[in-house]
Amino acid sequence: MNRHMYILADGGRIAASGPSEFVRLLREGSWFDSGCTDKEYMMNFSGRYRELHGVTVRTDTPEHFMDDLKKSVTSRVERPVPLLLRSLPVHSSPVGYFFLFHGYLIS
Repeated sequence: MNRHMYILADGGRIAASGPSEFVRLLREGSWFDSGCTDKEYMMNFSGRYRELHGVTVRTDTPEHFMDDLKKSVTSRVERPVPLLLRSLPVHSSPVGYFFLFHGYLIS
């Protein structure tokens, strides 16, 4: 199974094979919501993110959750947005390199 490394705005990294595993690992590392279900985590995160950045992140599926997070970075390059993007593949051939530096997308 292909895994990708996701680089977080704080410099943390999460290696996950897909959106579901990513959400689970993100939740398990959360200071606020580690005891929640993945669904509860996405809902809580989305609420905080909307309050801080005015961006609504869908919570119906992990795939939509991750897609919306990625879109908010690429569409809001003009101001810093703490977020995440797929970065380096862990075990597979390169699919592209993306880094988030204070909200600016560099490829």
